[in-house]
Amino acid sequence: MSGHTSQTNGAAHDHNVTTLNNTSSTNEFAVHTSLCFDPKEMKWLNNVTFTVDTDSGLIVKIVERKSDQAEVAEGDRDLRGKVVLPGLVDAHTHIFLHAYA
Repeated sequence: MSGHTSQTNGAAHDHNVTTLNNTSSTNEFAVHTSLCFDPKEMKWLNNVTFTVDTDSGLIVKIVERKSDQAEVAEGDRDLRGKVVLPGLVDAHTHIFLHAYA
């Protein structure tokens, strides 16, 4: 996925924005969190809002906010005060505990 980063630090802006997908969809929602793990950079990010495209299920934009304050729109998921691990799927199974094993 191609993307670009525009860092907006200054008096008028209070966040860093990373756009991961150049296409825009009307079927998006934002997830606001206080702590999010970035598996590509292997680091924890504070005060993050990321936008999810509901058509593809992909994260298309990441915003690092300067504070825990966020504008939560209708349809957004407000997970501030919680830890978010995007992409983590617990796909393990206990094969020998089932009768068909």
